[in-house]
Amino acid sequence: MNNLLRASLFHYKAKEAEAVAVLETYCNKGVGVPDHSNLVGEVNEWIKTLSESQDAITVLERLLNQAAQQVQEVQQSGNIQTPEGG
Repeated sequence: MNNLLRASLFHYKAKEAEAVAVLETYCNKGVGVPDHSNLVGEVNEWIKTLSESQDAITVLERLLNQAAQQVQEVQQSGNIQTPEGG
């Protein structure tokens, strides 16, 4: 499970970095801005991508921290939990 969460975290960190790079290009480097009739719409889409990525990163980091904390608690207590009925 943690590997899946980490893979998802890396995915969203890459999307965040991409959005930041595109927005910086649009805002700071006129040469890198393609001729768009809807530049504001493009910026809004990248802002949305950035925001969604940052939200997902926050959630995934919280989940990974909770999982790590649970592992520590189990290790400290010396108890191994088994599924009910097993």
